[in-house]
Amino acid sequence: MPRFPDIPMFQGIQAPSRIELDLHDIEADGDIPRELNGAFYRVAPDHQYPPRFLDDVPFNADGAISRFLFDNGRVHLRHRYVQTERFKLERAAGRALYGKYRNPFSDDPSVAGKSRNLANTTPLVWEGKLLALREDSPPIALDPVTLQTEGDWRFHGTLEGPAPDARRTPLRRSFLAVVAQIAAIDIVFSLDSVFTAVGLVRELPVMVAAIVVAIIVMMWVSGSIAAFIARHPTIRMLALSFLLLIGVALVGEALHFEIPKGYLYFAMAFATAVELINVRVRRRLDARRDGERGREGGGEAGGADR
Repeated sequence: MPRFPDIPMFQGIQAPSRIELDLHDIEADGDIPRELNGAFYRVAPDHQYPPRFLDDVPFNADGAISRFLFDNGRVHLRHRYVQTERFKLERAAGRALYGKYRNPFSDDPSVAGKSRNLANTTPLVWEGKLLALREDSPPIALDPVTLQTEGDWRFHGTLEGPAPDARRTPLRRSFLAVVAQIAAIDIVFSLDSVFTAVGLVRELPVMVAAIVVAIIVMMWVSGSIAAFIARHPTIRMLALSFLLLIGVALVGEALHFEIPKGYLYFAMAFATAVELINVRVRRRLDARRDGERGREGGGEAGGADR
């Protein structure tokens, strides 16, 4: 393997550690409160191999994540590299393949079009997953106890499209796409209110009031609703099913086949109740899973040799 160059960027506290380890009972200055229990995560850049270019920035290095487990006055360290596609390709080659920071044109031809994700910026715990983040790439999911890399995290399929690439998307095309998307979303929300009002009532004042109230509520609680849907993606399918149900009712009325409104109300209420039960059950399962992981981590730390 090539040696790291003898320059300040790889000397002293900036020298790469290139290690993965489990270290039990870390020495600490002072006493650690026994009441302090839990895990602290950090992620930092750590070169696996010497860079292709010596004038590169230090931050262009593989992500290495650490877990400090506080347990009854003791602290244990677990440290692993984030196994990104970039990391695996370079480890298989035994040398650096990617070039300068955010400059894909300086990469080795063998990794052209491959992910440049370093996952070396910040950690975040989300829905029982430990995510290693970088601003220009999808999050990388890891097990919060073992730190084993699980792969890209797409938030249950809601994170769409590849990472941004200045080479692929002209500014004008991006602007027009954003404008078209905003217009489409506005139209969908407006038609949602209109369909709902027309499908459930016949009085014009009630239709107008329903549309106005829907717009006000949408503006007021859009943030919390978006967060709730992000946590529970099946709610989106439920809402689409409601729209489909109302659409079928409207088509039926156009064909002089009227569906009693009570049937519509009952179907929507029943589906909502079932989904709320599913949400509650999933929340309990997630809490139980998190508790088991916590006990596993605590037991593992507690059984460590002093």
